[in-house]
Amino acid sequence: MIIINSSKYSIQDIFSSFLDNSLDIIYIFDINGKFIDINDIALKLFEYNREELFNKSFVEILDKGQDEKFFTLLDNLKANVKKSNYINYKVNTKNGNIILLDTYTIPIMNNNLIAIINISKIISNKDHIYKDSNRHEFNFSNIFDHIPVGFHLYSLNAKDQLILKDSNPAANEILGIDSSKLLLKPIEEIFISYKESDILKRYINIAKNGGIEKWDHIEYHLDAIEGAYEIIAFQSSPNNIVVSFVDITKRITYEKKLEESESELRNLSEELENKISRRTKELYESEELYRNLFENIPNAIILMDMNKNFLITNPAFNKNFGYKGDEFIGKNIQENCFCTEPSLKKISDSLLKIEKDKKPVMFEAEIYRKDNTIAKIFVQLNLIEFEELELILLIIQDISNLKFEQEKAKLYLETAGVIIVALDKKGNINLLNKKGCEVLEYEQNELIGKNWFNNCIPINYRDKIKKIFEDIIENKNVNIEFYESPIISKSGKEKIIAWHNTILYDNNNDVLGTLSSGEDVTERKKMEVELRESEIIYRKLFESHIDGIIMMDLNGMFIDANKTFLDMSEYKLAQLKKFSIFDITPEKWYDDIKTIIDSKSKTLSREFDIELKKENGTIIPINLKLWTKTDIYNEPSGFWAIIRDISKKKQDELLQIEFRKRLEKEVKKRTKELNKALEKQRLFQSEIIKASKFKSEFLATMSHELRTPLNAIIGFTELMLDESFGTLNKEQYEYMMDIKTSAEHQYDMISSILNITQIESGQVILNKQQFSINTIIDQVISTIKPMYTKKKIQFIVEGLESDIKILADPLRIREILINLLTNAIKFTIEGKVKLIIKELFDKWVFKVRDEGIGIAQEDFDIIFRDFSRVDSAYVRSTPGTGLGLSLTKRLVELHNGTINFTSVLGVGTTFTFTIPKPSEEYDLDSY
Repeated sequence: MIIINSSKYSIQDIFSSFLDNSLDIIYIFDINGKFIDINDIALKLFEYNREELFNKSFVEILDKGQDEKFFTLLDNLKANVKKSNYINYKVNTKNGNIILLDTYTIPIMNNNLIAIINISKIISNKDHIYKDSNRHEFNFSNIFDHIPVGFHLYSLNAKDQLILKDSNPAANEILGIDSSKLLLKPIEEIFISYKESDILKRYINIAKNGGIEKWDHIEYHLDAIEGAYEIIAFQSSPNNIVVSFVDITKRITYEKKLEESESELRNLSEELENKISRRTKELYESEELYRNLFENIPNAIILMDMNKNFLITNPAFNKNFGYKGDEFIGKNIQENCFCTEPSLKKISDSLLKIEKDKKPVMFEAEIYRKDNTIAKIFVQLNLIEFEELELILLIIQDISNLKFEQEKAKLYLETAGVIIVALDKKGNINLLNKKGCEVLEYEQNELIGKNWFNNCIPINYRDKIKKIFEDIIENKNVNIEFYESPIISKSGKEKIIAWHNTILYDNNNDVLGTLSSGEDVTERKKMEVELRESEIIYRKLFESHIDGIIMMDLNGMFIDANKTFLDMSEYKLAQLKKFSIFDITPEKWYDDIKTIIDSKSKTLSREFDIELKKENGTIIPINLKLWTKTDIYNEPSGFWAIIRDISKKKQDELLQIEFRKRLEKEVKKRTKELNKALEKQRLFQSEIIKASKFKSEFLATMSHELRTPLNAIIGFTELMLDESFGTLNKEQYEYMMDIKTSAEHQYDMISSILNITQIESGQVILNKQQFSINTIIDQVISTIKPMYTKKKIQFIVEGLESDIKILADPLRIREILINLLTNAIKFTIEGKVKLIIKELFDKWVFKVRDEGIGIAQEDFDIIFRDFSRVDSAYVRSTPGTGLGLSLTKRLVELHNGTINFTSVLGVGTTFTFTIPKPSEEYDLDSY
């Protein structure tokens, strides 16, 4: 290393300037996490000033759950102080934003570990070196090739085998195999060990029934490969499953070693903590700190004077490009050129520009490695000033592999078996792969740059789909992860495409556009419609047949039966499905029936007379016509049977004929009456359905038609109140406030009416899931805080000492809590409002207790009644629709819970509601 020949400038000054000029996020803390130094980029990112941050430790700004990583890192460094580490952190900024940092940690030593240098990058900004590259290629590469998690996609075929359909590069790297050679093979041929474990059954169950599972430490064996992985498997669509996996072998090994050396590390930690208090101030001013930074930083660095003479190259430069430490020192870049001629010109032009503008310059270039191979690099060129002295700093990053990965992404894009399209913010096509061109019947150059909606969406769907896209670009809360929509080809054919979508962002987290992959499902949709129509016809014929019809499996177990047979046998269908044909047949017929069933012939067709044992024990003679039912592979899958009651056949011939005539006449009459009754019932049900549908459509339409002008009234009123169109006098201001309050009241009432109507009509389906009630209550507090703060009411939460997980609809639970707490705050003039959460063995109990005006006993009956409010002066002065508690009661009951209240006039009110636990969660021993 060359020291600049000037006593005025110390190495500390040079490295301090480098710290401030680096584009990396650099910060230094002692072994207790206390900040020692930080550059301006890091300060801006963390949103603190220097004084604020120096009064904190690094642990204080880490996100929840990240401190374990920090202390594990410290223990690791204390155990091996010469070893640097890579680690990811989630950091909370001063304003509450969360950023994810990819951090390279460098230990600073003086016999023992005394501090840690951290050089970080925001992971979402890693690819800024591609800013001059084609935008859609950059985003595609980022999504498909750079994600560090392995993915496999499997589909379930007709033989219940999981077939490998796709994988990403990370999967190949983690497993050490080329998945492209294994596509379309069954999973048991790829992973032989699955045959001896329950993993295959798990995957098939998820593919068929949905759900998500996660497990760790699963050992895979493939030839010589074995390791531990963290597995997450979930259903992406019916009969399709996505499996993600991360190699955790190193983590498990490290944790084991860490456990074995825990005692030793604890002693070392105590010793180091005693020393750090004496060394912190010395370390902060130490030239050695900056020298270590220069020597250990992972980026290649060159320091030159203004005549382009080399002064210093760091170890990372020498290692990455194969040069010796002193090979260039003292030499001129033009005389000993290690870069290509065009790149040399770029450097020279950039030096002129930086001398003029005094701003950093970044560009791509090419240099020769020591072995004469060419490396593609990204260069950041900075001017460092020390009073009269000026130096040139080059920070270099090797991007050769990234360029290669970009070309590989292009190949994947063109060979993908699905449509891939990228749109910019205006809906213009930036990218369309080969499959997309085939489906749309265009050449690629005919569509690139053209508007997607004007060229590829049918005109009757265009405005609707375009509006959804515009909402996405404006960062509105629109869920577009998956949907189906039509497209129109060049020849005018409409096709239905199932789209998977993602939003693309730039380095500033602004929306760039969308990236979508689509599958043509037109034929599948047609088949689904035909299948539904076929099922309806089948069911009508099945139920209306005058004879009894039953369907059995290959063992004679009942699968289905029509009404005629149920009436004949007097069994209920649910009861019958638990029986086989042997259970309803006298024992003397067993051998005959068993002979027929055991044959399992594809061409079986038999008719014979046997006896039927009815539900009440009565035996009746029947005629049985039996034939084999086959599956789609023309293999026997069960039996059909037509059964006719022939009881009267055994009676006297004349009496039988006469009786049969009367019986048939009566049956026809009753059947006719029954059919009329059924027809009336069907018509009545149809009218009910139409009325319900009309009611729902009417309320939905009126809600939309009423809320739309109300939104306009509220919006324009707020503009007038903000005096956007001129100053208002006091009387005008009061009138506008009255308009705004009335409109908001009307808007809330319409929304509540619609919610109640949807619940009553069964349109509201709870989205039950396991979630943290702590998180929901944090959201609720953020919503109601302005209310209780404004009224200077004390708000208390009890029962959240630990993280509580419950199974319910989180959005509906949040709505229930907000309704009850808002009411409590409204009707509490002074005092406090308390939220209490308790866990019982079979349910969760929530109490909202206030010290408000209370409710008179004669008003108890109207509390949960629609549009009803207590008649008092204070209540009348408080805005409300009289629907909040009514809606709340319905939402609680949707969860199979209960809600009630107690109140004393002038003292306060307590509302209590319960959410039951699933029965499998009961643990009586713990109560």
